[in-house]
Amino acid sequence: MEDQFADMDIASGWSDADRLVLRACIGVVKTADAAVKKVSKSISASGQTDDPETTSELDSYVEMIQSVSPLVDELVSSLYPPVSLPTVLTHVRPLCLSL
Repeated sequence: MEDQFADMDIASGWSDADRLVLRACIGVVKTADAAVKKVSKSISASGQTDDPETTSELDSYVEMIQSVSPLVDELVSSLYPPVSLPTVLTHVRPLCLSL
């Protein structure tokens, strides 16, 4: 993780505290990415069904996947300096709950 910020100029606008928040948020975004990939792969591999109940369940997974991208965008947008922790928390909570 340390290397992710190695090429950034110290005067980039992020404080040391901001960088700690960034590291945590990078982890959340990577987790969201992995979850979306796994769910998408599972749906693609075994998502064919004629059962209405199963189809409804698969539809709910697709809706969840579609909601993740905008939530990630909102979180990342809140990380521009100066970072406001309350704003970041406002955006990270819905993302975490959607996973």
